[in-house]
Amino acid sequence: GVMGGENTEITDTTVNILIESANFKGSNIRHTSKKLGLRSEASSRFEKGLDPEITVLACERAAQLMEKYCGGTVLKGLVDEYPKPIEKTVLTVNPHRINRFLGTDLPTSQMIEILESLEFKVVQKGDDLEVTVPHFRRDVTIEADIAEEIARLFGYNNIEDSLMKNAQTTLGALTKEQRLEEKAREVLLACGLNEIVTMSFMGHKDLDKINVPLDSPLRKAVKIINPLGEDQSLMRTTLLPFILNVAYTNYSRKVQDFKVFEISKIFMPKELPLKELPQEIKTIAIGMYGKDVDFYSLKGVIEALFEVMGIKGVEYVRAEDPSYHPGRSAKILLGDETLGIFGEIHPDVLENYDIPVRVYGGEINLDKVIQYANVENRYMPLPKYPAVERDIAVLVDGDIFVKDVEKVILETGGKLIDKVELFDVYKGPNIPEGKKSVAFSIWYRSYGRTLTDEEVNVIHNNIVEALDKKLGAKLR
Repeated sequence: GVMGGENTEITDTTVNILIESANFKGSNIRHTSKKLGLRSEASSRFEKGLDPEITVLACERAAQLMEKYCGGTVLKGLVDEYPKPIEKTVLTVNPHRINRFLGTDLPTSQMIEILESLEFKVVQKGDDLEVTVPHFRRDVTIEADIAEEIARLFGYNNIEDSLMKNAQTTLGALTKEQRLEEKAREVLLACGLNEIVTMSFMGHKDLDKINVPLDSPLRKAVKIINPLGEDQSLMRTTLLPFILNVAYTNYSRKVQDFKVFEISKIFMPKELPLKELPQEIKTIAIGMYGKDVDFYSLKGVIEALFEVMGIKGVEYVRAEDPSYHPGRSAKILLGDETLGIFGEIHPDVLENYDIPVRVYGGEINLDKVIQYANVENRYMPLPKYPAVERDIAVLVDGDIFVKDVEKVILETGGKLIDKVELFDVYKGPNIPEGKKSVAFSIWYRSYGRTLTDEEVNVIHNNIVEALDKKLGAKLR
């Protein structure tokens, strides 16, 4: 099936010729041809597959030509070795279904005429057609192939343009999750951050460098069976090492201002060894350093993200995480849910990465952000009645958080408080040891009437009493 042998060549002295007409399996011929590095006319034909039913016909035709043009004499006798004849393919097709499939309205008689012109044998049985495929059309195996042959001879240009019938068409669109992820990406880009993409694999050293404890869930990572190396032997459970790797690369190349984010998945197995696929948590990781970058720069980016996503009631609580600087990091809470953590990276971690400047970073669970997002915009009319602004400054213990003071003000003032803003936190002369002064501006407003000074005084005094009772705060 590739090339004949030298001992079977025809020479000038050849008198008797034995004709062999054979058919070979295409895949075997292809394999042999590639292995020998020999491509011939025969191999290229057999590779594509030939009709085994024409071997006798081909043999007789060759003998006829030898007799006609070469003066040969054809002897009687034929040996036909065909142990496994190919069974004929018989298909049952439905003309109505073919018309619906093609978007045509061809009569059954025309379909039969087209198929018979291609040497298909057609028998009409009720509403169906029984089609016997000719042995040389081994590519026709299903009803769709029959429909294609009919369309080909009828003419594709003769088929009118139309929408699909009896089929539901859909309009491509992003899911809610995809839209919100894109919105989060737009917010981070608008805040001046650049998006990065890193590998999904990590090593044990990556967890060591960010001071992850040995009993941490982050250590229970999915192992790769055939890793490229030890540093890529685990599916990552945190994005922080990758942010710091990129920070080091940028710092070593004299990049002065560094602000990046990545939106990717971390992989948290429910148990090891794996009995089911790990949980894939979509996460936002942020990293930044530079001249004017500090803890509040990063906090401002996160607050902008939550504002656009419509998430209210977020609290920031001091975090205790070995990867972050104690006292300069915070957990992000929404009720009982932890949305993430951010802050200044621990000096020991930065030393592991050979980064001599302060770096700020964090990770936010994007799946939870999307779960609690509310991006429906509702119209709020401009207030008709003026607001009354009052300032309040109180002395509180140094370990009391500003958010606790603000919470008491909002709870006590109720619906008549329009806005509360912190404008000063002071420690120094004239302030007792262990105390601090916290000052707020409070705007009181009613959307149904103008508030009187007496009404505002009552609410304001109630706030002062509540701060004293709950936090021990004294009015300055």
